[in-house]
Amino acid sequence: MTPQSNTPLYSKLVDHMRTEPSSYHVPGHKNGEVFPLLGKSLFQDLLKIDATEITGLDDLHAPEGVIKEAQDLAKELYRVEQTFFLVNGSTAGNLASIMSVCKDGEQILVQRDSHKSILNALKLTGAHPLFLTPEIDSQTGFSLGVTENDIKDAIENYPNVKAIVLTNPSYYGVSSNLCSIIKRAHAKRIPVIVDEAHGAHFILDGFPISSVSLGADIVIQSAHKTLPAMTMGSYLHAQGDLIDREEISYFLSILQSSSPSYPIMASLDLARFYLASLLGKEDYILHSLKKFREEIACIDGITVLKPDYVNISQDPLKLSISLVGLSGYELQALLEQRGIYSELANEKSVLLILPLITNFYDEKLIHSLKEIAAQQVSQCQEQEVSSFFLHNFRKSVHPLDVTYQEGKILKRRRINIDEAKGKVTARNIIPYPPGIPLFMEGEKLGEEGLSYLKKLISGNVHIQGIKKPENEIEIFVREDEEV
Repeated sequence: MTPQSNTPLYSKLVDHMRTEPSSYHVPGHKNGEVFPLLGKSLFQDLLKIDATEITGLDDLHAPEGVIKEAQDLAKELYRVEQTFFLVNGSTAGNLASIMSVCKDGEQILVQRDSHKSILNALKLTGAHPLFLTPEIDSQTGFSLGVTENDIKDAIENYPNVKAIVLTNPSYYGVSSNLCSIIKRAHAKRIPVIVDEAHGAHFILDGFPISSVSLGADIVIQSAHKTLPAMTMGSYLHAQGDLIDREEISYFLSILQSSSPSYPIMASLDLARFYLASLLGKEDYILHSLKKFREEIACIDGITVLKPDYVNISQDPLKLSISLVGLSGYELQALLEQRGIYSELANEKSVLLILPLITNFYDEKLIHSLKEIAAQQVSQCQEQEVSSFFLHNFRKSVHPLDVTYQEGKILKRRRINIDEAKGKVTARNIIPYPPGIPLFMEGEKLGEEGLSYLKKLISGNVHIQGIKKPENEIEIFVREDEEV
């Protein structure tokens, strides 16, 4: 077994660079020699390893050399049967996973608060999704995932489902133990796909349990979200006999670029190396994160949001904070004025993603929060929790109101959101981030959800699927309907 201290792909690229090769192949920047002076000093070192599939550098779509060695090291670290490097993000992994298990017209169980890439995969396959409503924490608005009873009832009522697609952890780092759900699905020979985009580091002790350790069949992780990998660098882990790894590989070869980025792949090799180097150092990581959270929680007016449930844990790297008297959007703006940029905000809180290092502390953030908190009027009321999770999710397993097949033949029309109640949207309507649709294509537009959508628009929240400034959305129109 190759030691985890090795970095086969990265090291090969560095060795190649040191030979000072002459490039008569793509890419056109020729190892960084042909590049605008404006950006050359910043890009040049990275461009020296921005290579292509020349002799010795292997091929992501049919790996036999250093790319295979790098993927195998990741496989061994995560203790799975196969790991694929993804250069087009977890999006490519979600698409390939669903396309490998589900065909046109087949039923598949899907957690409702899934990322838009999962819904895109469902549309591309022509599947008939059945959506599972997650439990919601009324105090924080955080999704707590679906329950085992939800899965049990769904499998009994829909025995022909081809797979179950879950999201764990949530964007806010909330993680439920999927062990019993996975066992129940496997008892019926149903594969489980987990979008674990925010959990690439979960193999470390003291963090939530990774779905790969619980036996999930396919687990997709955005290494770039919490590990030191370049943006779009992700892993897809596959194991067990309920899925076809050759099919996954086939769809990845279709969906991923035929010119995969070597810097991204090398960063995945290095991210795996970095994660392995932290094994045994978890106590230092967790202790520094705990002390930092506690110091923030002690700031007058600041609340650190955390759900308190049995079998629910929260990633220590995710820090959600609220401040009395300010919405999350207002707090985010005040932090940005001080050069501090958060992951996202909502009406109540701001989400910060902390670094995975052994000794973390940020005096600038502490000082800024104290300064902002001191300026707030003490008698201001706390913001109410208002989330589309609370307003728009149906309370049972449900299909789309217009299937993807029906949507292909129906006419479409744009209308103002004030006229949209009871209509069926022809586009996903997505606050971004986090990329979870408020309304899915094929879903009826309800009054509560529309009211919440208007609130987001008035708050200048970035929303995909709406035409601005008219605030129009696209709906399906049947022949017997008038708009």
